[in-house]
Amino acid sequence: MFQKDTVFPWRTVERNIGLGLEYRGVPPAARAARVREAIALAGLQGFEHAFPATLSGGMRQRVALMRSLVVDPEILLMDEPFGALDTHTKLGLHAELLSLWERKHQTVVFVTHDL
Repeated sequence: MFQKDTVFPWRTVERNIGLGLEYRGVPPAARAARVREAIALAGLQGFEHAFPATLSGGMRQRVALMRSLVVDPEILLMDEPFGALDTHTKLGLHAELLSLWERKHQTVVFVTHDL
């Protein structure tokens, strides 16, 4: 996961999150179920059909995070993923990431210069 959100502006929240599953050939029904779960974990209910231009920076970062997590990687590399966000949003996303990690227990390598 990168410093700048890397969501595709032409894809909805739902389709952005499901992209990796789509590439891996996960059947549509299974993909939809996993995407719904990811949307709920990220607190993005009600925004499933929204395009990135209509979302806040923090919401776009949650979409990018869920797109990374939904494929169940063994290791998640995060390079300054919250660097471009304001302090309040950054702290909230740190808490959300920790909460998600507690559920998934994936290895996270977090590169940051922010103490």
